[in-house]
Amino acid sequence: MSSDFEIATNPVIPMSSYRTLNTFLTEAAVRWPDHPALIEGGATLTWAGLNQASARVASALLRRGARPGDRVAVCGPKTSRIIAAIHGVLKAGCVCVPIDPASPAVRAQAVLEDCDPVAIIGSAEALPNLRVSSSRVRISIDQGVEEALSWQEVMVGELVPLTAAVQLSDLAYLLYTSGSTGQPKGVMLSHENVSAFATWAAVEFQLAPEDRVASVAPLHFDLSTFDLYSTARSGATLCIPAALHLSFPVRLTDWLAAERISIMYTVPSLLAMIAERGDIKTKKVDDLRLLLFAGEVCPPRLLSGLLDLLPQAEFANLYGPTETNVCTFERIDRKRWDRVTPISIGVPCDGTRIVLVDDAGAAIDGSGMAGELLVSGPTVALGYWRDSARSDVRFIQRAGERWCRTGDYAEFDDADRLVFHGRRDHMVKIRGHRVELGDVEAALLAHPGVAEAAVVAVDEVLVAFARPSGPGISSDELREHCAQRLPRYMVPAEMKLLPTMPHGSTGKIDRLALQRMAKHE
Repeated sequence: MSSDFEIATNPVIPMSSYRTLNTFLTEAAVRWPDHPALIEGGATLTWAGLNQASARVASALLRRGARPGDRVAVCGPKTSRIIAAIHGVLKAGCVCVPIDPASPAVRAQAVLEDCDPVAIIGSAEALPNLRVSSSRVRISIDQGVEEALSWQEVMVGELVPLTAAVQLSDLAYLLYTSGSTGQPKGVMLSHENVSAFATWAAVEFQLAPEDRVASVAPLHFDLSTFDLYSTARSGATLCIPAALHLSFPVRLTDWLAAERISIMYTVPSLLAMIAERGDIKTKKVDDLRLLLFAGEVCPPRLLSGLLDLLPQAEFANLYGPTETNVCTFERIDRKRWDRVTPISIGVPCDGTRIVLVDDAGAAIDGSGMAGELLVSGPTVALGYWRDSARSDVRFIQRAGERWCRTGDYAEFDDADRLVFHGRRDHMVKIRGHRVELGDVEAALLAHPGVAEAAVVAVDEVLVAFARPSGPGISSDELREHCAQRLPRYMVPAEMKLLPTMPHGSTGKIDRLALQRMAKHE
């Protein structure tokens, strides 16, 4: 550990290797013009074809008054057209605002009113419900949408010179997250923020043109930046599964085998579905060489089972909130990991620095002491859109440098690797005791009969929710299991067994839904 109690990874990738996101696709089209960029169903789009389609979208925006720095909302199911639209927004020098097409109308409207877009690009189903006075341009990826340019009209429109002088420091994305309050907040990601992550991931995991990457992350989720830009950086092919595949694990594993997928980046909840109900043992998924996971804690038992089901694959745990994208990572060592110890979130990514601080902001030295994780480096976001007060709390100056308070607690182990303890906003007081909900969840997940678990607090009462992995488990058994591992004040007063856990649009457990369930019962 360094003398100032920080841990850093010396930059291996020079900043000169970073590209503004609008050039990722342009350079890919030059290097691999006829190589498949996207595969969707039975259709293939080459890098040259994707580049041309995105240039048409950019031209349509610019001809109708969009200017560099303007926001453009994009909403629709993940298709080659929507991905071409995102690249087109960036080619025009505009800021991409992906909106979840499945989000409630009131949330989508709140995002639109907050980001004030000059244009909206979406599907025929989404566009009629997306309206804001500032939007001068409406583009449909389908036909027959009133007051909107059709995709066909955009694809035959006049090309205009794409002269936007985009800088790495310019805003590229607004990704809206809810946090613990449910109120959307726009995280501002610059071209450098996304480029640094995408470039690091492509180099670290040795992506190449022969790789076929499964695109399973929603486009409004920061995991999707790996799909779009690490593939463009390396010439790999992005494969888009049918939406139904993500709801039926057997169909998903059939698709992984048929498409010869070599890389997938997803959340542990989806991995649990595949492991439990995907029938991996009988599928030919031997091409899968790399499985990356992030977004939530991966239970050791789940990962242990996957290691057995996929003996040929390498696994890596990627960590980082949207405000930092991925900032630490841990490659799973099959020989050294005991399959019981919670998975480390590892070491800093290229050029990233981390420090743990106590409640007073003082750096913590040594192992065995938990503190809040602070991150500094090229992936740290610019702040929150039009919310300087919240930005000033989350993004702070420390010793003359800019750091992001992740809101997560962790500690260093004896090898200076990070052990994750949970979120700051998951720390509650129960009868005067500080309780980290993640510690209670870890105890529940240690039971062999629990597939998923989450704990919430209501009026200083712990309420646990668990999804059994099979029949025969009872609430009393789980409570006794927790009592053997936790202090009495940390044992949940209520234990509820659910056939399915609620998940949000990103695939992570929906804790706000559980909070509502706990209050209403």
